[in-house]
Amino acid sequence: MYCGLDLGSSSLKGLLVDASGRQLAWGKAEVRISHDGSRYHSDPLEWEQALISVFGQLTRLLPGGSASIRAIAISGNGPTLVPVGHDGRPLGSAAPWLDRDAATQAARIQVLADQLPTTGPAVDPSFYLPKVLRFVDEHPAAAGQLRYFFSAPEYLAYQLGADPVSYLADPYYDRFVWFSALHAGLGLDPSWFPDYVRPGQTIGRVSAAAAAKYGISAGTVLAAGFPDFLSALVGSGTVQPGLVCDRSGSSEALNLCTKAPLEGSGLFNLPHALPGLWNSSGGVSASGRSLAQVRQLLGFTTVDQLLAAAEESQPGARGLCYLPFPDGERAPLWDSGLRAAWIGLDSRHSRADMARAVAEGIVFGLRLSLQAMQDAGAVVDEIRLSGAAARNDFICRLKADIWAKPLRGLGLPESECSGAACACACALGDAADLREAAGQLVHPAGNWEPVHPDNYTGSWELFQAALAREQTARKRNPA
Repeated sequence: MYCGLDLGSSSLKGLLVDASGRQLAWGKAEVRISHDGSRYHSDPLEWEQALISVFGQLTRLLPGGSASIRAIAISGNGPTLVPVGHDGRPLGSAAPWLDRDAATQAARIQVLADQLPTTGPAVDPSFYLPKVLRFVDEHPAAAGQLRYFFSAPEYLAYQLGADPVSYLADPYYDRFVWFSALHAGLGLDPSWFPDYVRPGQTIGRVSAAAAAKYGISAGTVLAAGFPDFLSALVGSGTVQPGLVCDRSGSSEALNLCTKAPLEGSGLFNLPHALPGLWNSSGGVSASGRSLAQVRQLLGFTTVDQLLAAAEESQPGARGLCYLPFPDGERAPLWDSGLRAAWIGLDSRHSRADMARAVAEGIVFGLRLSLQAMQDAGAVVDEIRLSGAAARNDFICRLKADIWAKPLRGLGLPESECSGAACACACALGDAADLREAAGQLVHPAGNWEPVHPDNYTGSWELFQAALAREQTARKRNPA
């Protein structure tokens, strides 16, 4: 039995599956990203409490007579940086992926990066090394207490008893993680940065202390996991060119498996977890957060209630359009100044129309990435649905029509957890590689075909026009 865990922005999820991919138990606990008025923060101690809760849920739900957990792997969001002291405990809060307040440090790193013989993506303030440099700049007295920097899932694995490691699916990612070539030039101690390991390697066993704290068996194998987007690719079986994984949660992205980067597309282009393949992706960074915010504004009790009301409205929301970008957007728009807006709202529109406009706006926002893939020459054969939105039939039908593509559900819709389970299979030698593990554990379940794509032609044009007007207006009148 494998245990796949995923630490997201709003929850920690856990999945127990057998070697055939049959779900045995499922658990979830809330975590938070907070904002103090100037900067985003996460609390590693809250993650630990969530992990205790999830392991407790899994244990209670496991059928009697089940085999024991053979391996555990943890995937998670990033770039989220956790400084850890010599006692193994966090030195303050973690800097989550939303934190882009290290621009000064990113600029210093970029100067050194430009002197390297090889080129690569620009250094973004959200990356790990700018946050490392900011921690050192702001806490010079803490240097003597500091032992390691971790990402979020590696920190939790370390708490369970794993060796100090950093996940790295491909050497290309070093520039996004520790950017090792620049440590000397920045005066950083190389011992602060754990060695890299590939997903699916054994990285230790559950310690006696962790077994007592978390209620699991000492000696259980710990496997290296992934960043969440790579875990979802493997956990959805998106392991051949032409397949797309739609990852939904607090944010949502379309991840295409391709043979080569889609240069000039505006998409993220990063190596796949499987050697020789690439991942091109873009999305709506605030999809789930937009639904949560609008649910509260419109007075719905739950997001499901909001979506049920949205289904009562007609396609196109009677001419009402919503731009789902409350905090700007990354790929493929790369516009940090964008903001959310209803366009065309008048006195005849109902709460149901407003709800539908939001649902359609998120799906239209995702279509921008799908269009960027196709404009760059990629062939999209099938889109596989993962995450919370994959469990809502209305949203699945809406996507099939707006994207005019066949959609495939999954027996285990939380693909990040499934991908972590695949890493367990590799660590135990039950699968030769991640492709074989995905073949063993990932099984399609459910199909949605386009039925009324023509219903959204006009509203898609309205969405694109509204977005173009917003971007043009800001260029003429920058804030």
